[in-house]
Amino acid sequence: MVNPLWLHTLLAVHDTGSFTRAAERLDLTQAAISQHISRLEAEFGTLLLRKPRQLELTPRGIMVLEFARQQQQASAQLRARLCDDDPYRGAITLATPGSIGLLLYPLLLDQQQAHPALTIAHRFAPPPEIVQAGLSARGDRGLGDQPPDNPTPTAEPFAREPLS
Repeated sequence: MVNPLWLHTLLAVHDTGSFTRAAERLDLTQAAISQHISRLEAEFGTLLLRKPRQLELTPRGIMVLEFARQQQQASAQLRARLCDDDPYRGAITLATPGSIGLLLYPLLLDQQQAHPALTIAHRFAPPPEIVQAGLSARGDRGLGDQPPDNPTPTAEPFAREPLS
């Protein structure tokens, strides 16, 4: 595995155009910057052509730089996903029989309108299809008006409605 700090250093060297400015940006010594680049080059070959007052990436350097940018983006995305625990963001697929769906549909529309980052895909289905959708991962959740015949899905009663 490539040390992410070394990749971060390569990005700073490329973005600033010099080891000195990269060291200032990263609050490291110039020797530490040189060491990070040397370790990357020991692993991948020559990455930078050092010319007077200029650094130029080699073809390998370009590939490693692209990898470093991808890693930086993936890290930022992971941080964002881990920090974002908003229950009103994302997508959910819900299947219900018509009797429940007709009552629930206006509430789902209200939730989706109140929370634009939430996407609710709702479909009407008979109970056997609701169970099958859950088993085949075509749906996240299903609501039914009777317990499933198949014991595999988790079924929990959440409401009772008396007959009038």
